[in-house]
Amino acid sequence: TVLFLNATDLDRSREYGQESIIYSLEGSTQFRINARSGEITTTSLLDRETKSEYILIVRAVDGGVGHNQKTGIATVNITLLDINDNHPTWKDAPYYINLVEMTPPDSDVTTVVAVDPDLGENGTLVYSIQPPNKFYSLNSTTGKIRTTHAMLDRENPDPHEAELMRKIVVSVTDCGRPPLKATSSATVFVNLLDLNDNDPTFQNLPFVAEVLEGIPAGVSIYQVVAIDLDEGLNGLVSYRMPVGMPRMDFLINSSSGVVVTTTELDRERIAEYQLRVVASDAGTPTKSSTSTLTIHVLDVNDETPTFFPAVYNVSVSEDVPREFRVVWLNCTDNDVGLNAELSYFITGAAPASTHLCRPPGALPPPLPDGQPD
Repeated sequence: TVLFLNATDLDRSREYGQESIIYSLEGSTQFRINARSGEITTTSLLDRETKSEYILIVRAVDGGVGHNQKTGIATVNITLLDINDNHPTWKDAPYYINLVEMTPPDSDVTTVVAVDPDLGENGTLVYSIQPPNKFYSLNSTTGKIRTTHAMLDRENPDPHEAELMRKIVVSVTDCGRPPLKATSSATVFVNLLDLNDNDPTFQNLPFVAEVLEGIPAGVSIYQVVAIDLDEGLNGLVSYRMPVGMPRMDFLINSSSGVVVTTTELDRERIAEYQLRVVASDAGTPTKSSTSTLTIHVLDVNDETPTFFPAVYNVSVSEDVPREFRVVWLNCTDNDVGLNAELSYFITGAAPASTHLCRPPGALPPPLPDGQPD
């Protein structure tokens, strides 16, 4: 029941007086009136958010006939009062935005918007980030999202933090009693745009490579690998070796990082190389890293033992005793290790009484007292 409408008729007779009044209503099918009692009731559920006001015209006629029938007219203005019957709903969700990594704190990110057609507190909304996100703050009244002091690093290796940086989940609730919450959360998907904030990182330097001497020019001896966590040109790595000796014996492929020889390596000329390798990205400004590739040239038995001098002229008395040292031979081999350990042999014609008695590596025996060197 909306209300009872009462019309009065001062006539006294039953045919034309109060008891003869009949009510009728026009203006909305949402309401009806009892023709005898004047009770106005609803015909269906009323929704203030669909229509908040109604103007009804009610007629009351007595029992007269023709021109003797009298009519009274009343206007009924009905205003619907609000109840908290609407959940907040999101506009434009989900949200997709681009944000440059390392954006300073308190920078605007975006504004989420929800609507609630209810009135007053029933339509007043409160926003919150759920679950909490340390990278972003939210104005609970306006829905504006800003960055916090937590650094937005696109290359952050922590999977949980990486997800928080890229996804903000926002809930909204009205202030009605009881409060109503949106049936779903709004998600803000953040595409972090890359800055050239990472130096290339060597994966296998510093390193010591071992290479046999004698290998020809053009042979690959090592592949340097560096990675840059940035993307695009910011993560495109190229390699170089600064100009200068001993770099001239090697080249590095700027794209693949493969180090090749440019000449035949000779350990007796250079036994060790310290190659300075620079890895640079293609960002603006360029970032680079430097490390060292050490190359040990391993010996092969490519050197001939050499006597110095090459000819010895020695005079010996015919009465020298047995085991008398005739001469000390000086011979060298520029190889190393076993390749440089020498054994001596007498070749050609020689008296049986003459022999070499020094075993490999032995020191010369002491001379008898008074015997000249």
